[in-house]
Amino acid sequence: MFQISLKRIVIVCIFLFYASTNSFWGYRLFHENDYFAALACVLPMTIVMINLIMTRKIRIDGGVILLIATLYVVILISSVFRIKYILFYGCCFSLFLLGDLSKCDDMLKLFYYLAIFFSIGSAINYFLPDFYKSFILKGFENSSMYNSLQSWFKYKHIIMRLPGFANQTSFNACHFVYGIGYLVSKYSVVKKLKFTEWLSCALFVICLVLTIKRAHFLIAIMVSFVCYYCSSRQKSKQLQILLFMTLVFLPILYYLISHIEIGVFGKLNTMITNLENDEDISSGRFALYSLALKYFSQHPFMGIGWEQYRTISELSAQSATHNIYLELLCETGVLGFFCFLLFFIALLSMAFVNCKRANEDRQRVATVFCLYMQLFFLVYGLSGNPLYDPPYYFPYFLICAFTSSLRIRIKTNPNLPEKDNSLDAMFLRIQALYNEEGAYDI
Repeated sequence: MFQISLKRIVIVCIFLFYASTNSFWGYRLFHENDYFAALACVLPMTIVMINLIMTRKIRIDGGVILLIATLYVVILISSVFRIKYILFYGCCFSLFLLGDLSKCDDMLKLFYYLAIFFSIGSAINYFLPDFYKSFILKGFENSSMYNSLQSWFKYKHIIMRLPGFANQTSFNACHFVYGIGYLVSKYSVVKKLKFTEWLSCALFVICLVLTIKRAHFLIAIMVSFVCYYCSSRQKSKQLQILLFMTLVFLPILYYLISHIEIGVFGKLNTMITNLENDEDISSGRFALYSLALKYFSQHPFMGIGWEQYRTISELSAQSATHNIYLELLCETGVLGFFCFLLFFIALLSMAFVNCKRANEDRQRVATVFCLYMQLFFLVYGLSGNPLYDPPYYFPYFLICAFTSSLRIRIKTNPNLPEKDNSLDAMFLRIQALYNEEGAYDI
């Protein structure tokens, strides 16, 4: 029986909120630049506080709480007071106060269901462009990406870019990466998937290919291999399997890149051609990196301010750095950069340890998935902006909260079974108690 608790309500709120921050129904509710979206964070934050008041106890790692408090101070100090950002990150950090999230690790499957939902949007985008234009595209009228979406549709590129229900292809692609990650984690542990899950995985891969996001595609493959290796205690056997898979996969990938121009394969082909001709393969990112390093050298300790890189006059158009590490250096300086880097490393190390020590299957699936999500976030941060985009940093901090909770539970008692809190189990426990005390027989 599905269990209901305040923690689960908070997690559902977070999932619905992060999914709506870049989707057409979200833009029908609020404008991109107003504070309605930020104020919506008050709901899950309030529920967190209610849970804290009711239980009067939480299981937390003191070191992690100190780290997130430090990160929050960095954001407050370095930001030009933007209540939207402060509430967004306040919501993320409050997740660590939910206590034992390991009892809710089955809810990580919501990433899989969201991937299915966004794949439906991609299918509508690809096969029913007229329906998409009439009903979904209009939902983005309040989005800054609306003109780009219209332009893509006008020149028939929108079918190939495949934004689906999201307001840009990058945000659409990340959901497929998460869905693939959940299935990879489950297969790595239990060594089997249902037929519908295999079908869903194929659908996610196809949608990811059609979004033309080469970073998402390549990083998802790499991270899947790493997690498959880390999921097993028999490392030597797992390594042999991975080497065999790599030897089979690379020729197939080379053939697809060489002979198929659809989606990400065509873009990878272009990248290889540009590399052979000594042309830029970064889509202009190298120039953005140089500019970030230039301003970092001028403000090395405290930086130029949170999200202020986009306001630099030397940029021809507003743009992020497309590298969270360089952007942190530029905007928060050495001090802020090392605070965030310490948090990244601490939680990633915790995820690796969890994979090594977890015993129960459901718990192991959760630990492998947490590792997958953290690795994707941190590697994608080399060419994207996951620390600044809600569809990336909401899931990341949620996963970090799960990682911390699982670490505490595994460290306290690695062999402790999950307690069944369903209504049926509670009734049986009450019945056993009454029978034992001889009060009356139910």
